[in-house]
Amino acid sequence: MRLAKLSRGATISAAVVMSAVASTGQAIPVGQAIPGGQAIHGGAAGMGVRAAAPNLQISKSVTPDPLVIGDDAVYTVTVTNSGDQDASGVTVTDELGEGVSVGDLPDSCAAQGRTVTCGGSGVTVPAGGTREFRIPVSVDPSLSDGTNIRNQAEVRQDGSSQASTTLISQAATLTDVEITKTATPVVEADGTYTFTVTVTNHGPSNAVDVTVQDPTDGNLSSIVERPEECPDSGLTITCPLRTLGPDETRTFTVTMRAKPEAAGQTITNCAQVYTGSRENNTENNRSCATTDVTPAGTPTPTPTDDPSPTPTDDPTPTPSPTDDPTPTPSPTDDPTPTPTDDPTPTPTDDPTPTPTDDPTPAPTDDPTPSPTDEPTPTPTDDPAPTPTDAPTPTDDPEPTDDPTPTTTREPTPTPAPSDSGGPESPSPTYPGSDPDELAESGQRDIALLGVGVAAITLVGLGILLRRTLKSR
Repeated sequence: MRLAKLSRGATISAAVVMSAVASTGQAIPVGQAIPGGQAIHGGAAGMGVRAAAPNLQISKSVTPDPLVIGDDAVYTVTVTNSGDQDASGVTVTDELGEGVSVGDLPDSCAAQGRTVTCGGSGVTVPAGGTREFRIPVSVDPSLSDGTNIRNQAEVRQDGSSQASTTLISQAATLTDVEITKTATPVVEADGTYTFTVTVTNHGPSNAVDVTVQDPTDGNLSSIVERPEECPDSGLTITCPLRTLGPDETRTFTVTMRAKPEAAGQTITNCAQVYTGSRENNTENNRSCATTDVTPAGTPTPTPTDDPSPTPTDDPTPTPSPTDDPTPTPSPTDDPTPTPTDDPTPTPTDDPTPTPTDDPTPAPTDDPTPSPTDEPTPTPTDDPAPTPTDAPTPTDDPEPTDDPTPTTTREPTPTPAPSDSGGPESPSPTYPGSDPDELAESGQRDIALLGVGVAAITLVGLGILLRRTLKSR
C-alpha cells in the first residue's frame, strides 16, 4: 500500500479485510469455519482460529406455580444445544430442595436421596436442538403458606460441566373445609334434644386455625351440655379445632333444651367453620338444622332410618283355578237305579219255540187260562216291534192246552223326584227288599228285570200267535 504525503497534523485511517485460503485455494471469510474444524477470527487486535463444538444451556420450570402444599408437582429441566455440533453423553443432575420429595420417575431418571440424575452416555442433544427431562415431586402438606423452595440443576457433557441453573418457587396452601350439621327433628317443650356437627378438611393442604362457631337462640333453647372441643363461651358455641390434616374429620355433639315457650315453634340453628388457610371452595362452610317443638305431653315420633328392602326370590305364581272346575258328583237322594224306557229286547225272526218230544202236557181242569190271570205286559212307548216276516210254522203241531203261567207280583212303582217338578216314571220296588240292598245290587236287579219282562213278552207273543192260527 502506498501512502500520499501528509501535511503536519493530518491523520489517515484504513480498514483491512482479511481472509484465509484453504488448501483448496478457496477464500474463507473471517469467523467462518474452515473445512476440517478450524475457524478464523480477526480484528484490530489480531486474529485466531476456533474449532466447531456444541454449546449447552439449561433452564428449569415447575407446574403448578406456585406449588400447592400437600399436592403433586412436576419440575421440567430443558437442555438446549446452541452449538454447531451434536452433544453426546448429556447428563442432568437436579438437587431437590427441602419441602418436596421424589415421585414416580421416568425410566431415563434415577434418584439417590434428594438428588435426581437423568440422561447419561446414551443421551444426545443435536446441534440446534433441545431435550426435556420431567421430574415429578410431592409437596409436604405441613409446609406453611408462602414457603420458598430452592431447586438447582446442572448439565454435563461427558463428565464436564457445561451450565447450571437455580429455581426458587413459592408454595401456597389450598384447602377445602366442609361443615355439616344434623339435629333431633322433633322434641317436646321443656325436653332435651341434640345436634351434631361434623367438620372435614378435603385438603390437599393442612387447614390451620380451624374454628367452629354456632350461635344459639336463648329465647327458645338453652345449652345443657357442651363437648370438650367447645369450652363455655356464652350463647354462641365456639369450638377451636386448630389444625386439620388432609381428609381429617372431627365430630362433636351438643345437648340442648327446648324452653316451654318454644312449644309450637321451630328452632333453626346454623353453624359456621373458619380456617386460616387458603380455600378453593367456601360454599360448604355453613350448615343449618331445624327442630320442631311440640306441646308437652304430645307423643314424639321416634325417627327411624329408612329400612332397606330385603330382596326375596321371585315367588312361584299360584295357578289360578280354571273357570270350569271338574264338579264333584253329589250322591242322589234316590240311589235306586231307574230302568230304561224300553227294556224289552227285540224278538228274533223266529220267535216260535221249538216243540219238545212230548209237547202235549196233561190237561188240567181248567186248560184255558183266564184273561185276568194271564199277565199282559204293559206296552211301553215302543212295546212290540213289528215283525218283518210272518213266521210260518213248518209243522202244525197238535194244539196243547195252554199251561198255567206262574203269576208274579207286579212291583209297586215308587215315584222318583224330578228336577223339573213334573211326575217321573215310577221306579219299581220289590216287596221285602231294602232300598239300601237295591242300591248295592242295582245292576243285577235291572238284568233280572229285563230277563223277566222278555220272558213274559215271548209267552204273550206265543199265545197271540196260537190264537191267530186257530182263528184261521
